[in-house]
Amino acid sequence: MNTIPAFLGVDWGTSNLRVYLVSQRGQVIEQTQSAKGILHCSQGTFGDTLTQLAGTWLTRWPQLPVYMAGMIGSKQGWRETSYLPCPIHIDDIASQLVPLSFDGTRKCWIVPGLSCTTPDGTPDVMRGEETQLIGAIHRQRTGSQLYCLPGTHAKWVHVKDGVIQHFATYMTGELFDILQHHGLLSVWMQDIPQEDQQEWFLKGVELANKQTGLLHHLFGVRSLSLEGTLPPKHQRSYLSGLLIGHELRAALQHIPQDTPVTLIGATSLTKQYERACSHLQRQLHVLSGERMVLDGLAQLHASAARKV
Repeated sequence: MNTIPAFLGVDWGTSNLRVYLVSQRGQVIEQTQSAKGILHCSQGTFGDTLTQLAGTWLTRWPQLPVYMAGMIGSKQGWRETSYLPCPIHIDDIASQLVPLSFDGTRKCWIVPGLSCTTPDGTPDVMRGEETQLIGAIHRQRTGSQLYCLPGTHAKWVHVKDGVIQHFATYMTGELFDILQHHGLLSVWMQDIPQEDQQEWFLKGVELANKQTGLLHHLFGVRSLSLEGTLPPKHQRSYLSGLLIGHELRAALQHIPQDTPVTLIGATSLTKQYERACSHLQRQLHVLSGERMVLDGLAQLHASAARKV
């Protein structure tokens, strides 16, 4: 290994732990991962878990700083960090990293999550996505942007001139999982192998744009199949289209048609949102979720280095 690392980046979520050895330019020198997400670690074992996974690097570079993002800063994590209230500039997040005692004199920080109150008065929080946003916003620090981070709990984030103004969370992924595995709609989906089918997915997206409501549309998954219109093997695609379509309708209802949407995430998460947004003739940009985590951590490291 010829490249000298600048920091150790840690993306520690609920189910998985990913550790990156990163250069000064934000390039990944080496990486490793395990299924030791926070739910698979007992309290008091987080330091040992990180050492077991990245001990070789930690030993070779004893002064290498560590930056941790994700659920590791939650109540179930290594150390609970407070949510920073929005509106907040991304540079102000960098100035409020939470120090953690680990491995002697090594510098180690946890990235705090964010909170806000949505325009309708609902409180909301995020933890982990803020690091991806730092990486994305750094690419375009002026003007207004709209970001969507698909996932179990999808986030829609409004940004202006580097300031995260507010965001809203949609439980689309979780509801999709529940409906396809439990309850009335799951019966045929469990018994009949499902096939991804773009036509029925887009029919769901299209119907979601009408005013008759999600709860009514959901029962249509059942009734359309009973009358023979919707093939049972395409129920999942149609259900996915309905749920994502209703999410887009809610998130974009007051957004001008010519406002671009920037998707951040893995291809497995963003591809359906790409299809839906394209069908609705929305301008799109797509950024890698993993790359944005690394870019975000690199920006936080650069900010910390400037203060030394």
